[in-house]
Amino acid sequence: MVIPYSDLERVRRRRNGFVLGGIIGLATGVTFGVPVRIIVNAESGDGDRALVALAAVGLGVGLAVDAMVSLNRTIYRRSTATIRFEVTPHLHGATAGIRAQW
Repeated sequence: MVIPYSDLERVRRRRNGFVLGGIIGLATGVTFGVPVRIIVNAESGDGDRALVALAAVGLGVGLAVDAMVSLNRTIYRRSTATIRFEVTPHLHGATAGIRAQW
């Protein structure tokens, strides 16, 4: 589909990311998993399984939250009518003018 430039007002891109949520979730799971691993190792000796389980839960929750949050990012937005005064320097002087844009 071809849309003329004069008809454009705003261009947005929808982002559904999951990498950052996965990293944050995994780090949170490991952060809570290490103390739990130490406690479980002292009690029953199976702390590695608890650490992996908490890391996996953190990763899953992080991925789920990040996938549910979708952000719209505005890439281009046409400004309203503007009038500006411009001075352009040249080798033998300068040029001054008024530029109107709408």
